[in-house]
Amino acid sequence: MKTSPGYQTSFLTAQDHKEAFRRIKNFLAGRLIGATRERALLEEVLKCLFCKSYIQTHSNEFKSSKDALELSRQYREVFSELKKRLPFVFNNDDEIQLDPVSIQAIDTELQDVVLLDSKRDVFGDLYEVFIGTGIREEEGQFFTPQNGVELLISIVNPQPGERIIDPAAGAGGFLSSSFNHLVQQGTTPHKASASIFGVEKDCYLAKLTATRLSIRSLEQSKIYCGDSLSWTGQNDEEIPFGGEFDVVLMNPPFGKNIVSVNKEVQKTYDLGYDWKYNARENKHERNGRLLNNVPPQVLFVEKALSLLKE
Repeated sequence: MKTSPGYQTSFLTAQDHKEAFRRIKNFLAGRLIGATRERALLEEVLKCLFCKSYIQTHSNEFKSSKDALELSRQYREVFSELKKRLPFVFNNDDEIQLDPVSIQAIDTELQDVVLLDSKRDVFGDLYEVFIGTGIREEEGQFFTPQNGVELLISIVNPQPGERIIDPAAGAGGFLSSSFNHLVQQGTTPHKASASIFGVEKDCYLAKLTATRLSIRSLEQSKIYCGDSLSWTGQNDEEIPFGGEFDVVLMNPPFGKNIVSVNKEVQKTYDLGYDWKYNARENKHERNGRLLNNVPPQVLFVEKALSLLKE
């Protein structure tokens, strides 16, 4: 990426990280030449976000610097270290493409943002700011507000050793908070990571979720890009984990106009069929006729129940 000359940053630290993300996006969109597409910008901000997360959790190893070149050098060194520790997340030839002034602007905006322990879903908010809500709504994607995530986790109260899955993982809000919940109860990052599973149909979001968890544990996470309703991956291979889970946490995609599965997959779900009430037997019976279209949230309820232990 090349940068347009003559721009001096005047970023101020923001308490509201969503506003900070908007300023970062506007700054980069106006500064960078050849990288105006939202996902290209998001990729670069995510690299810096993961570096900043690492710096925050290893603060004793780093000295803060106001010099853009020195700060840029620090970020690039941290990113090189992350590539070594997380080869299953970053490719060896991945690099931060931003110039020193852009890195400095991002770092300044992130000064007061607690990236790993925030009460809000920082990564989900970042994705929303850069990608927008329109695309997500068309695909039935609606991220769960972090206070809702925290409430549900506190009610379910996952315990150390329990297997936890989100079959509609999105940007990883439920799984990241579940990881925090387990660690706060004294579980080691290694054991917490081993307890958490996720499936997400959007490959970009699946990688984002996997990276979020790997940054915390420095281990490969069990996040898979695939279709939970058919339990298959991109090449029709079976999702490589199954069995029974102690906890299912999810906010499934929903929308009455979304075609959730093909007819062959729909046949495997009881809720894919029409049901009639039998007054004589006082029960509902499946009449053998497939429904024309079943909203995805309906099938995800049945999928969730099938994943749980009795």
